[in-house]
Amino acid sequence: MSKKRKGVPEIPRDDYVYGHTTDIVSQLTVTFDPKGGVTIAEIDPDSIHRKLSHPKAKGDKIILSTPAHDFSLPETYTQELQARFDYVAAVDTNTIADHQGPTRFDGYVVSAATVSVIAEPLRSLHEKSIFQPLVTYLILDPDFVFSHEPLGWHLALTRHMNTPHLRSSRLGVIVDHDLRAHPAINARERPYYGDYLIPKHAALIYASADKRDTIGNRMIHYCDNIAGQILTQFKQYGIAAVLKQESFRVGSAVCVAIPHPEQKTPA
Repeated sequence: MSKKRKGVPEIPRDDYVYGHTTDIVSQLTVTFDPKGGVTIAEIDPDSIHRKLSHPKAKGDKIILSTPAHDFSLPETYTQELQARFDYVAAVDTNTIADHQGPTRFDGYVVSAATVSVIAEPLRSLHEKSIFQPLVTYLILDPDFVFSHEPLGWHLALTRHMNTPHLRSSRLGVIVDHDLRAHPAINARERPYYGDYLIPKHAALIYASADKRDTIGNRMIHYCDNIAGQILTQFKQYGIAAVLKQESFRVGSAVCVAIPHPEQKTPA
């Protein structure tokens, strides 16, 4: 029987901030400011991330990784997000597959990309704040190559996160894919999808969907769960019914938007 106590992780977590220099240096200049900030002048600001992890037999399990301003450690990850971002959204994409790889339906690989948000600003976050499922996109792709995750990000960023208000805000986009590429994507040195660079108001945050440690993990798990439900419904109705729905194309992929009803905040 597990001896895990309520609210206490069974495996101890490592919580740390890391960054790297762009060149070989002979010294590091550490500065402490009166508000508790810790900066190192020689470190590339785009490389600074805070990570939560635990050890595994083969390498560390990364639970959450988020861009950070400096080397200080705010008390909680919620406080870290509040210091860095004005709003957060999460995007997770599931693909129907078996042990041999993606399953094809009349030649199409089928995925579901779910977008959820916290509607209020992060600074207003409270215990009754809820995740709003915004939309799920069914993605039917005859030319599937590797992963539909970046396409899911692209749909969220271009169709829902490009408003004047959000473009003037700081937006964190929680995902659970391609962690190693996040620093280059967030620095706009590498496209996140096709030839598209991430918008200047946005940055990717990594969170593992199979953990519940932080608000980021809970949001991405929420998206994962909804995407899974949509794919279960797809199997019941079949691809012919989906292809009759209003759709649009992104590259080779046929995309069908499934809006979700607004969730009510508990009284």
